[in-house]
Amino acid sequence: IVPHVVNLVHSFKSDGLPSSTAFLVQLTELIHCMMYHYSGFPDLYEPILEAIKDFPKPSEEKIKLILNQSAWTSQSNSLASCLSRLSGKSETGKT
Repeated sequence: IVPHVVNLVHSFKSDGLPSSTAFLVQLTELIHCMMYHYSGFPDLYEPILEAIKDFPKPSEEKIKLILNQSAWTSQSNSLASCLSRLSGKSETGKT
């Protein structure tokens, strides 16, 4: 998806619609969250950062809050607790 982000941003910037601008603000926030979550690729992210430089960057606290609200995190925690209950020994002592 990374190679397509710059073209997507430029496409939405050029059409000038208010809905496009609102979308770009949300997309930019998502991009910053994903770059924070998958850090360590500055060369890969450089063209994207250049394309979104005119949009606000969320604070680190907001990025962490957004990432912690992800659906898969809460599901994986409930799955782990469920599995831990299932993996106990039975009354016969067998697993």
